[in-house]
Amino acid sequence: MQLIVDSAPRAQLRYYNQLSEQLQFHNQDPRRRPYKIEGVGDDSAYGGAGAWWTRSKGQLVAYADARVLRIRAPLRGDAVRVARLTFRRLSEPGR
Repeated sequence: MQLIVDSAPRAQLRYYNQLSEQLQFHNQDPRRRPYKIEGVGDDSAYGGAGAWWTRSKGQLVAYADARVLRIRAPLRGDAVRVARLTFRRLSEPGR
């Protein structure tokens, strides 16, 4: 499993641009198409869901609290659990 936290400025715009590019170039391929996942990140973010999963990469990309998480995991459920826990821990006082 791999976790990358991106907290550089304009994270929400980067999240949306990455989703748009993925849809533009890979929407016809079910393995490379991004599948939106609600209830993980900030679902009011650009793009209509706070996270999306790409099967071929085994990658979850999620946005919340001005941060983008990229999680590579063999199973989507594992990536979702790690994202929720990471966002929860990052939002604790002093972080």
